[in-house]
Amino acid sequence: MQTFIERYIEQGEKRGEQRGEAKILLRLIESKFGPQSEPVRQQLLEADTETLLHWSDRILTADSLEAIFNQENSCMKAQSAPIRGNFPEIKS
Repeated sequence: MQTFIERYIEQGEKRGEQRGEAKILLRLIESKFGPQSEPVRQQLLEADTETLLHWSDRILTADSLEAIFNQENSCMKAQSAPIRGNFPEIKS
């Protein structure tokens, strides 16, 4: 059984992880789309970890902020986008 202090520490760790994920995603968004407004920053800070992970997947193929935050976009759509780049040919 966890003590109060252990639960409190665990909650703090989870909150710290969530904030770190939000900061990284904000950095990626700003690198791709430029500086963001306070409402966008707040949306990131208030999102749960699972939502941040979905948005992080979407930034790879997004052409707008709406494409990242739109709940109708599924992660499957982002994952099924064509992969671009110069890759060596694989010979069998």
